[in-house]
Amino acid sequence: MPRITALCIAFVVLCVACAGILPLEVAASLDSSEGVREVLSEALPTAEEGATKLPLGSVVPLDSLGPVIVTTKGGVRRISNWAELSPQEKATALRRIAVRNRERIQALQEKAAAGNLDAQSLPESVRSLVEQAAHQQQHQTPAEQTSGGEEQPRADL
Repeated sequence: MPRITALCIAFVVLCVACAGILPLEVAASLDSSEGVREVLSEALPTAEEGATKLPLGSVVPLDSLGPVIVTTKGGVRRISNWAELSPQEKATALRRIAVRNRERIQALQEKAAAGNLDAQSLPESVRSLVEQAAHQQQHQTPAEQTSGGEEQPRADL
């Protein structure tokens, strides 16, 4: 029973310290029992443990998370079970998501152009896509606009 009490106290002390309410040293000194200090020292990871170091400015691929899906309101989502899908299911999903994303981004761009949408309320990634679509539409020649000069869906959306 004393071990459980020490664990509970250690947990509260650790939560208080992690929340930034008190420095860890001050929070640990609130209870002078040896069990709390022992549990605290076991609970805290070392600075190098489990840390992934990346060079500054390096690109981190997030392909394993699956494609980004743009919602009708401009938010972004991902498919939660992407890793469990078969290659054929992934290919089909990518194709459909690319088409839907393009349609939704175009609709958001039209809303923004009409003044019915505050572009600043969109997530940065979607805002940049909407701005890119608007920029591309402005620089398209009249012949490209009438011929439907749309690009093929990109699999990385």
